[in-house]
Amino acid sequence: MIDTGLLKGDLESLKSKLKFRHSSVDLDYLSELVSKRSNLTRESEELKNKRNEISKKIGIARSTNQKADELLMKAASFAKEISSMEHNLSEINSEYKQLIDQIPNICDEDVPLGEDESSNVVVKMWGDELIKKDGKSHDELLKTNYLDSERAAKISGARFAVLRNRAATLERELANFMIREHISKGYEEISIPFLVKEKAMFNSGQLPKFKEDAYSFDAFYLIPTGEVSLVNLYSNEILDEKMLSKKLVCYSPCFRKESGSYGKDTKGLIRLHQFSKVELVKIVKPEESDNELDSLVADAESILQKLKLPYRVVLKCRGDTGFTASKTFDLEVWMPSQNKFREISSCSNTRDFQSRRSSIKFRRGKKNEYAHLLNGSGLAVGRTIAAIVENYQITNDKDFDDIIDLIKKI
Repeated sequence: MIDTGLLKGDLESLKSKLKFRHSSVDLDYLSELVSKRSNLTRESEELKNKRNEISKKIGIARSTNQKADELLMKAASFAKEISSMEHNLSEINSEYKQLIDQIPNICDEDVPLGEDESSNVVVKMWGDELIKKDGKSHDELLKTNYLDSERAAKISGARFAVLRNRAATLERELANFMIREHISKGYEEISIPFLVKEKAMFNSGQLPKFKEDAYSFDAFYLIPTGEVSLVNLYSNEILDEKMLSKKLVCYSPCFRKESGSYGKDTKGLIRLHQFSKVELVKIVKPEESDNELDSLVADAESILQKLKLPYRVVLKCRGDTGFTASKTFDLEVWMPSQNKFREISSCSNTRDFQSRRSSIKFRRGKKNEYAHLLNGSGLAVGRTIAAIVENYQITNDKDFDDIIDLIKKI
């Protein structure tokens, strides 16, 4: 969540910083709630002090066998007034929390202005010479022997996939390759739970914003990304400064309803309800987070480069930047069948937004500070398979074996 102290400062400046962030929260009203809460808290404390003084006088009166009827009436009056204030304060706190939880992170100053992806800025291109146009789509190339959407639908319904034969092998080898590469760059591999508590979803910023896209049952949520589990690994902890930076990597299935995306990418491996992904999370000191974002992007890029897949890096504008992020770079891989680039990784700095929700701090001297958290895909495995199949136009076992052998040798 944002630093709530900002609500007590220059509201117009805060409104300006949140422009294009698609927030419907009335900051003026929220600021009034903060003021009301402060006043009620002060008045309640003053009444409690008065009640305590009366209680002492009642005690003295009783110990000396004096009448305390008037004092008892005052005490009862104070108690009733305090109870009413606390009720009002509880309602204000509930409304305040509901509103503050809906405010997105504030974007960095160098994030482009703009409402949507049309204002995103391409900052890098790689592999121009490798770009091929008008190739067959991955679902067309795979559907005979390697991608069984019909049987997946029989098992689970639409937007699920079954990979067979060498395609299934490629998925496993790709995940191992990605994990191996990231470990070589200093990441610690973590095997995570795929079921998490509601609090874990909130801490990572998935709730309440993306509640409609989440699968839940009983007291659990299925993770929409490994980021959820990795972010919460150190929740409610104060880390020693020497522990930072921490670099974590995991491989996991991810589950999303993809609400509002019907009619888009209904074939193949691009937009599924269940998909696999290698996720990267960093916990760092505030002064290091800018450089750590650059290195996070480079770590994700290295996978595409070693697979010789053409891609571009895009700096997302404010209106297209995710809820928790202060700055995001998307990696978009070339898809010949569509003659365009498609997102395969999103690398973000959330600064102290997630750490405030998760209460992740570190001790610097005698002071405790919020750590900065970063996350990114390194990479989405299904989309990587789709990109490999299309860019190399894979059609048979030998083509798969050549790619798998290449991956094993990297």
